Amino acid sequence: MQKKLISFVKYNKFVLSLYRFFGNMLVGLIALFTIIRKKRILFMSFGGQKYDDSPRVLYEKMKNDPFFKDYEFIWAFREPSKFQLDCNVVKADTFKFYKAALSSGMWITNSSVERGLKLRRKKIIEINSWHGTPLKKMGNDIQENHSFRNKNKKKGVRI
Repeated sequence: MQKKLISFVKYNKFVLSLYRFFGNMLVGLIALFTIIRKKRILFMSFGGQKYDDSPRVLYEKMKNDPFFKDYEFIWAFREPSKFQLDCNVVKADTFKFYKAALSSGMWITNSSVERGLKLRRKKIIEINSWHGTPLKKMGNDIQENHSFRNKNKKKGVRI
């Protein structure tokens, strides 16, 4: 059900524009009352699906480095109960997630944190380690319904 709802919002221009309009208004309101903490780092891998790839390597190196002993680390997951970490963990796409993203001085990810909204603020540093090839399109670069899989799904072509 959740995947169908996400797909509906993503590929319906009117609903997507409503999501972005009201979502950005809410994000802007939360940002007014949120202080950016330079020593707070938000980690996210593959949109909160996994604990792996470059964000994991960077997190493990940083948590063992004395330079980062005063830093607060936060991981965002879609299903946080699946992961046992010795840092703060938030559920992606919740109020706590947006509050953590808006208050973190740095984001370390391999995909996108913004979820189609304008979360990035001037003083937030984003380190995006981009999984895969830099030639593909991701996040805001994707035009609606232009993927090979979506075009062929509609025609009934089996992939």
